[in-house]
Amino acid sequence: MEVTIDELRKRYREMPIDKLALIEESYVEDEITPEAQEVIEEVLEERKQELEDYRKQGPIDETLKTYTYRDLDILTRWLKYMLWIFVAVSLVGLWSGWTEIQLLEIIAQPGFYIGEAQAKASDNRQALIGGIGFVVFLVTGILFLRWTYLSNKNARALGADNMKFSPGWSVGWYFVPIAMFWKPYQALKEIFLASHPQFTKDWKHAPRPRLLPAWWTLLIISSFLGHAIFKVAIRADTIFELILASWVTILSDTLDILLGIVVILLVSKLHSLQSKKAEGMSINSAT
Repeated sequence: MEVTIDELRKRYREMPIDKLALIEESYVEDEITPEAQEVIEEVLEERKQELEDYRKQGPIDETLKTYTYRDLDILTRWLKYMLWIFVAVSLVGLWSGWTEIQLLEIIAQPGFYIGEAQAKASDNRQALIGGIGFVVFLVTGILFLRWTYLSNKNARALGADNMKFSPGWSVGWYFVPIAMFWKPYQALKEIFLASHPQFTKDWKHAPRPRLLPAWWTLLIISSFLGHAIFKVAIRADTIFELILASWVTILSDTLDILLGIVVILLVSKLHSLQSKKAEGMSINSAT
């Protein structure tokens, strides 16, 4: 959504004086369009006296100067690639789990017997898929946390004031016991609200993405199932307990498929919101 020069001029004229002072000291000509530069210089001249009075109150907060908008297109693309791989591995896990259950049900029937080689091949297949899944989950998780961190910085660079969660803590809360059950959700929700292209000063009133609660619900349930699978598999001594563990694994893989798809949609949505907001503010990405 591209704004006109008149709309841009009005936005800078109505901008809080502390923000305007920050722009005067830190904006880089190569990072904005020539039209936006002309508007900024015009408004700076118009509000020259206000700026001088503001500077007499004390120095500008230096920490605000660290946030520069970056186009996350490449990072977003790689994150989505890994999420699709995560979904694909979960699909393979779904098939493998069903195959495992069929094999275990055959073993459970009186009078039926399978060879040791077949049983070992099934175990090796499950172990291989589990190992690949863990590596994919780890890489995807690292990319997601990096994307979250930079998205928080972008939201600030795009004009959001008074955000509760810093870039570091928007990631850090995932590793804090107990608080990890709600703080990361609040942090990502705040990034979405602060990134909405139609809201700047009043960003807290922006609409929340409908898929956000679904993402968090799936993530929490999937985490609990992961712990349940580990406990059941460790304690399983009988065929029926192994079948139960396999069914729980199938349920977990099904939720992981849904979770991966929901995260892909959310990642795409946030990237689109920030790109539109940057375009509307005539901000180019830092290199």
